[in-house]
Amino acid sequence: VEDGCYDRGKTKTNAKEALRVVKKVHEIYEGLPEDTKETLGIITINLNQKNLIQNQLLKDSIEDQSFGRKTDELISVVNLEACQGREWDHVILSPVYGMDSDGNFTMNLGALSQDGGSNRLNVMITRAKKYMYVITSLTPEMLSEAKSGGVRDLKDYLSYVRGDYSYDMRSKKEENNRGGNSLAEGIAEALREKGYTVHTNIGSSRCRVDLGIVSSNDPNRYALGILLDHFQT
Repeated sequence: VEDGCYDRGKTKTNAKEALRVVKKVHEIYEGLPEDTKETLGIITINLNQKNLIQNQLLKDSIEDQSFGRKTDELISVVNLEACQGREWDHVILSPVYGMDSDGNFTMNLGALSQDGGSNRLNVMITRAKKYMYVITSLTPEMLSEAKSGGVRDLKDYLSYVRGDYSYDMRSKKEENNRGGNSLAEGIAEALREKGYTVHTNIGSSRCRVDLGIVSSNDPNRYALGILLDHFQT
């Protein structure tokens, strides 16, 4: 939200970000059948933004009876502290923070700046069964001087959702040089014979994904990852 503004000193809300969230809610349900059962959760970092979005949804539901059914039965608006243990088909994350009306930005991002901020972020971004949307007035560059773990992780996450990070593009030769296993390679070859593009031994940490099948619609994404249990006999 390029013109998003966080009202730091008064309401502690971001009105333009809230309107963009509500617009996205309408777009999601316009693309689904009228009798859909797919749920949507909107997660905000603070209660003020949650209440603002909820009030706007209520206003729209009064004007549109069909949309009102969805807000009653399918849509939930929760703040960070209330999302743990819950899941929805679709999730919209509204971090609320951004530049204030004077063009200043303060690195204090509420619960994400506190101890355990990384765990709180992890909870928020793992609530979606199908699709996760992030509507924010923040950019990763605004968080480049972050000192707390939660804000640093948010910076990396925003870079990821913006598309700055892509999956590992190492060649098959490089993968073999780093060591694979015969089972993974055997499955990969069988899948390649069926026309799939398959990468093996994906990742840079000790825990890697054994096989990744590249999407036929987007060569920069994986459609499926496969992990193998390696039993020793």
